[in-house]
Amino acid sequence: MGNSQSRSFGKKARNSNFSGSRISRASSSTTDPLPQVNLEDYEAACKADPDVKRFDDKLHTRTQEALSSLAEGVERPGQGVSFKSLKDVTTSLLEVDNEVVHVILAYKEDVWANKELMDLVTEYLNTSLEALDFCGVLEKCVQQTRDNLELHLQVAINHMPAEGEPTQQQSESVLKELQGFVRAANPFSEDFSNQFMTVYQRHLEMQNKLQVKKKKLDTKLRSVRGWMKVSNIILGATCAAVLLCRVIADAIAAPRVAVDLAEESKKPGRGMGSWLKPLCRRYEQIRAQTAIIEDASKGTFVAIQDLNNIKASVERLKNETAAITRNIRFGEDRRHDPYSLQVAVEAIRRKQAAFIDQLEDLRETVIQSRGRINRARTVVLVRILENRDVLFKNEK
Repeated sequence: MGNSQSRSFGKKARNSNFSGSRISRASSSTTDPLPQVNLEDYEAACKADPDVKRFDDKLHTRTQEALSSLAEGVERPGQGVSFKSLKDVTTSLLEVDNEVVHVILAYKEDVWANKELMDLVTEYLNTSLEALDFCGVLEKCVQQTRDNLELHLQVAINHMPAEGEPTQQQSESVLKELQGFVRAANPFSEDFSNQFMTVYQRHLEMQNKLQVKKKKLDTKLRSVRGWMKVSNIILGATCAAVLLCRVIADAIAAPRVAVDLAEESKKPGRGMGSWLKPLCRRYEQIRAQTAIIEDASKGTFVAIQDLNNIKASVERLKNETAAITRNIRFGEDRRHDPYSLQVAVEAIRRKQAAFIDQLEDLRETVIQSRGRINRARTVVLVRILENRDVLFKNEK
């Protein structure tokens, strides 16, 4: 009789699996609240992302099955959490884990440092600063050309009589002023051309770097979108795992918990979710970086167009200057022929108005270009300031 009772007791103990002191140790878990997780964003991701939705459906089904298995075990009289229930829960967690691993392998992390962006922005600002310096040099060249025009050519024209041929003294005065114009250093010299080509080449290189960077950022943006998908799936799986493990612990002391949760899990329209905030911040960070690169690219493109316009204007001025110089040489070669000198000065007079107009057009182009460069620099700097919390969040 005693042996029979002993065997019966042993069988009962094996079926219940968790009893006695184990219940007292586990019961304290029911007083601890579950970690609070914001699931609103994940619910939105389930609606917006088909991949996350498919994963969530599988996760919901597996969680349902695991909770139902736990509920069936604890509802049987005299039984606690059975090993079969534990096996079902473990299998469910492993299946979910495999799903997560599959998604992670589909999206490999592409690390990007803010220092690279800052170096590129610094280079852009330095390049645009060179363009501003060049605009300053160009304005001085325009002013110097205008001064030479007024100081020599206009004086030479004024020495010519309104009617009739010039006297010998007038001819000498005219030739002196014309020679002064020729002797004046040409501000649009080879050094000027070399400086222009240096600035122009730097802008072309900057444009190429910005285009390469833009392509990289576009790739990273796609990668981060993938990681946001992964983050949703990881969090969903983690929440399910925490919930199931907690239910196992609580079901030992309060079996009804598993039954209630199993019923709750069967209700329709109950998704889980939130995504990992760091990846969300990373997404916003790369979006901000892309915007900065786009602003810098636009500024560089406009500067290149302005430099092309400036180059064309300078070439026209050089041609006009060369034409005026040829007329001056013509007058010098015929210095003893008042009529020839008069013809040469008249040709210079006709070119003077067009020459002045071209100088003013170039001056206006330089002023507008300088304004556009400054505005482009300001846009980039303001963009950085507006997004500094996002751009430098990981560097603090």
